[in-house]
Amino acid sequence: MTRSPKEATKRVRKLFVFHFNEGKSARCIAKLVNDHHPTMQYVIRLFKEENRIEKNKPSKECPKRLTQSDHRFIVRKFIKTPRFDVWDKMQACIRNRKSKTTKLSVI
Repeated sequence: MTRSPKEATKRVRKLFVFHFNEGKSARCIAKLVNDHHPTMQYVIRLFKEENRIEKNKPSKECPKRLTQSDHRFIVRKFIKTPRFDVWDKMQACIRNRKSKTTKLSVI
């Protein structure tokens, strides 16, 4: 399976930035690298505004302890039997599902 034409590898992105710093125009760089000039302009805009070459920003938030399916499972169990204490029910469900270790403060 081939990659999409809009996607540029990290090596190509570095090449775009190198030629841009040398003072070449967008269309000239696109011809040199044999890629579309809008792709090159997008990479250069990211480099100018955010000083990064990578496509995706690094994640700033900590990863969630419960998966979405675990969360839905706990909610469904509580809706079926609302008489039980929520925290005890959550702990029991998490232990039964053998999920990642979870503290109550995270939930």
